[in-house]
Amino acid sequence: MEELEIVNAALRNDKGVLWLAIEDIYLPDIKRYKQALEFYADEDNYKEKLINENVYNEDGICTADDEYAPPFVYLDGGEKARKALEREG
Repeated sequence: MEELEIVNAALRNDKGVLWLAIEDIYLPDIKRYKQALEFYADEDNYKEKLINENVYNEDGICTADDEYAPPFVYLDGGEKARKALEREG
């Protein structure tokens, strides 16, 4: 309801004020959406991360293989998207 009051007040004044009112209302949402999109668009977030490299004994025999952590996107499970879609207030 508060948003409608802001827009109505701005309409009574002029278009510049209306744009500022709209910007005040939607700019926080746009910023949250942009941050979420940047996270999901970043190709590095889809790569597994190396935790431990191969381990070899003194004879050159591999005793432990590389270990990788799952990609950040997998660990996120859509949390960033859900938070971006939540409306504050």
